[in-house]
Amino acid sequence: MTLRTELTPDALSLALPEDYECLPGPREGVLVHTLSDYSDGGVVDVYVLSRDDGLLVTDHGDLHGWLWMQTADEDLTSDQRSRIERVCQAQNVTLDRGRLILRGVAEADILDAIERVAGAITQIAETCAAQPQPRHS
Repeated sequence: MTLRTELTPDALSLALPEDYECLPGPREGVLVHTLSDYSDGGVVDVYVLSRDDGLLVTDHGDLHGWLWMQTADEDLTSDQRSRIERVCQAQNVTLDRGRLILRGVAEADILDAIERVAGAITQIAETCAAQPQPRHS
C-alpha cells in the first residue's frame, strides 16, 4: 500500500509524527492540521491529494482568504505580492490562482512538503499582515 493509491487519514497519519492530525479532506484527499499557527492563533491546515505524478500539498486558498480577512484593502499591494513571490521561490512552492501548491511530492518526502507549504503560509502571513485591520466581524 502506498499513499498515492491508498491516501486516507489513517495511512497519512502513519507517515507523520503523531502531533499532526489527519482528517478526511472536504472534497478529496486528507486535511492535515499542522504544527504551525497564523498570527491570530488559528492552526495552519494543508491538504494532501493523490495525483498521477505523486502527491500534491496545497492550502486550497486558505491563506488567501485569511489575508483578505486581515486587511481593509480590496487587493494585495505590489509589495505584498512581491513578498509572497519571494517566499514561494525560497520554499519552492507554486502560487496558482490564490493557492499555494507543491506538486509531484514523493511519499518519502511528504513531511518535508507539508512543512514547506505550512512554512510558506506562516512566512507570508507574518510579512503581509503586519497591521491587521479586520474587514469582517
